[in-house]
Amino acid sequence: MHKASLQDILRYSIFNTENELLEELKAISSTGSSGTRIIVWNLRRTITGLTEFDFTTSTDDIKIPLDVLETTSEQYRQSELLTKPESYYSLRTYCSILYLKPRMQIIIRGQKVKTELISKSLAYIAKDHYKPNFVNKRIPVTFGYNTKSKDQYGIMMYHKNRLIKAYERVGVQLKANIQGLGVIGVIECNFLEPTHNKQDFDNTDKYRKTINNLGVKLEDYWKEIRFKRNKEDPCSTIPVEDTMKRPDQNWVQCDTCLRWRKLPDGIDCKRLPKEWFCHMNPDPQFRSCTVEEEPEDSDDDQRSYPKTYKQQ
Repeated sequence: MHKASLQDILRYSIFNTENELLEELKAISSTGSSGTRIIVWNLRRTITGLTEFDFTTSTDDIKIPLDVLETTSEQYRQSELLTKPESYYSLRTYCSILYLKPRMQIIIRGQKVKTELISKSLAYIAKDHYKPNFVNKRIPVTFGYNTKSKDQYGIMMYHKNRLIKAYERVGVQLKANIQGLGVIGVIECNFLEPTHNKQDFDNTDKYRKTINNLGVKLEDYWKEIRFKRNKEDPCSTIPVEDTMKRPDQNWVQCDTCLRWRKLPDGIDCKRLPKEWFCHMNPDPQFRSCTVEEEPEDSDDDQRSYPKTYKQQ
């Protein structure tokens, strides 16, 4: 059985001998005890002669060229493609948000991907809950404002820690106005069924009800933040999405133990070294790889944020 599988690999892959294949497997064991190594070859070319993936624009990334996006995404106009989130066409950016809570290292073209805790990288964070009648518990939903670009917004939908749909616009975000602009929601939808390619959910009644409910909750959040801002500064004419924002909290992942550490307020994560380790933590309580991560509040203990705008 194994011999037949080996013959198929040697016949259809770029490897001609068993030794060549074993050398690639050694590349995995040299960085850890286990892992997956993905090799891309024999790419198709477009009518311009370029490969369908772009390896030249960035030396540490693999991107989908604009002309390929145009042919594979006919529902989008070119102007819309130019404003699509970078995760739509950049493998590195996509992998950085691929997991709700990253626990593994991803290396693309020899460079480690800097993963992101998407639910903790937002500004003006508020916790809400979705209570579907087909699940016997509350489903936490995190809302906040994107601190990088107001043009990248929508719901980040995960399933068992893995991203299924990114920046899915719901409710007021689907209208041709500024309502919900810059707002991101994060939810783990383990109660929904992903499609076989993990790029969407089955279009079931449960899915449609979830999307509708998320649209209502996102509008609530958007109105609540606007209400609070107007109450704090009635003279301000600058929309929330246009103000300079930093994440409410700063988190960084240790390159050795892969644990996430919360940094004290006032630290700019952009100024941190390319490689960061627990011993660099200003907080002495979490300055060692042997120390567990800070405990998070249980979802059962968290209350939904008060919607004071409804009480005015």
